[in-house]
Amino acid sequence: MKSRFLFGLLVLPLFLVTAQDRDNFVLLSREAPYSAPAGTELQLTGNGMNGDDLMLRFRLNQFHKIAGYTTLALGLLTGLTAPDDDEGEGDDDAGLHGTLGIATAGMSALTMGLGYAAHRGEVRRGQMSLGDGLHAALGITGGAMMIAAPFFAPSDAHKILGEAGWAAMGIAVGWELIY
Repeated sequence: MKSRFLFGLLVLPLFLVTAQDRDNFVLLSREAPYSAPAGTELQLTGNGMNGDDLMLRFRLNQFHKIAGYTTLALGLLTGLTAPDDDEGEGDDDAGLHGTLGIATAGMSALTMGLGYAAHRGEVRRGQMSLGDGLHAALGITGGAMMIAAPFFAPSDAHKILGEAGWAAMGIAVGWELIY
């Protein structure tokens, strides 16, 4: 039963891609009703990005979103499987907690890397909005704390870093969903 619940929570982020993103994908697809004269590249934006660059950025951003949702799900599961203070480190829950913690740290790194890859042009040109900058700052801070947390186990710093990192990354995701 526990494994089915865990599997369900890990698969759930795949279905959290919003309808707006699916609509944007259709608009950016190669079958979109845009045409360019033969031998020229279609310029879809004023910053010199061609259609292929825009599609790559869109796909990287989709993977970034899915990785972010998965990171939050793994972080939640990691917290829920944390052994009680009076339990020994040899318990099955402690082993599961440790495994999920390492997976969460790895997904945090992947999420941050995909976020940079998807938005590196905006970062380099200094074209990030305040909202995007807040999302990036909270996401990087939270991700770094989640990556550092396993190195402090078992201590109070481990628990604080894990929980604060999860909260910061959760606020970053929530910010993007709301604004």
